[in-house]
Amino acid sequence: MKDLIKQILKEETEDNDHLPQNHPIIVAIKQIVGDEYKGIFYQPWDEDYQDYEIRYHVPKVTMWSTEGYEQNNAFLRSIYHPKPDSKFEGTVYVKIDSLLVGDRRTDSWEKMYGEDDITETAWDDFKDYISDTIANWIPSVNLDVDISF
Repeated sequence: MKDLIKQILKEETEDNDHLPQNHPIIVAIKQIVGDEYKGIFYQPWDEDYQDYEIRYHVPKVTMWSTEGYEQNNAFLRSIYHPKPDSKFEGTVYVKIDSLLVGDRRTDSWEKMYGEDDITETAWDDFKDYISDTIANWIPSVNLDVDISF
């Protein structure tokens, strides 16, 4: 069974249906999402909010066409069902360069170092921002967001 899974993964990673990193759509996506996001979140134990700023870059976007992608592979046909209105799907890989938490009103900031330093809802807001920004410019693209430090 392990060999079968390895073979399927190997075939998927060698798939030529993925757009290259220098494809104009991928280059545009990297430019559209920018490199800075500002938001607020509430701590569960505190009534006051915290401001946060994320500086990031997009090192990689994997994208493939949903049109006919699963037609060549019986296994994929059984598990892969793209959204009806999407022509491309994939993942935007976001690398966090810095995370600051503080108070914008007093301009006092503290550098943070990990994913647990802000709430899960704050990360969800950031991921939604990336997805929505891309969807506003290129409506037929449905991309997940993967964050790393």
